[in-house]
Amino acid sequence: MHPKIKKFEKTIENYERAIAKREKEIEHFKSIIKKATTELQNLKKEEKPPEKKVEKKPEKKPAKKPSKKTAKT
Repeated sequence: MHPKIKKFEKTIENYERAIAKREKEIEHFKSIIKKATTELQNLKKEEKPPEKKVEKKPEKKPAKKPSKKTAKT
């Protein structure tokens, strides 16, 4: 075989191994993310705060201005 062919075959093998390794890592991290999201959803379901009833304050009416009365003479 030609030496360049061997060299290219080795580089191809190395890259294929590297790709396989990265794919395993990606699957590992995906499983971690999936577990964390399910735990987060469960915690959100458990920790629903009680709904607070908000009492509306009565609206304040604007103060009446005293009417201007003129003295009758």
